Amino acid sequence: MKVILILLVVLLVIGGLWFLAMKAKSKGLLEDKDGDFIPDVIEDKIDDVKEKVQDVKNTVNEKVENTKTKVRNAKKALK
Repeated sequence: MKVILILLVVLLVIGGLWFLAMKAKSKGLLEDKDGDFIPDVIEDKIDDVKEKVQDVKNTVNEKVENTKTKVRNAKKALK
């Protein structure tokens, strides 16, 4: 009896996942134009995040350089 119940639960879970996948595909969430098995929606988000990370990195590097310059100037002023 437990085996039948476990099999039924597994089949329900697989069926539910299949149903959700079909719904997502019909809404265009699982489109994969380049065929690498990664949905285009996820690839776009990753590209956006990479751009934002690069922007933040550049901003931080600029601030670090400005701070270094200020510290050097402060050292010169103290001498």
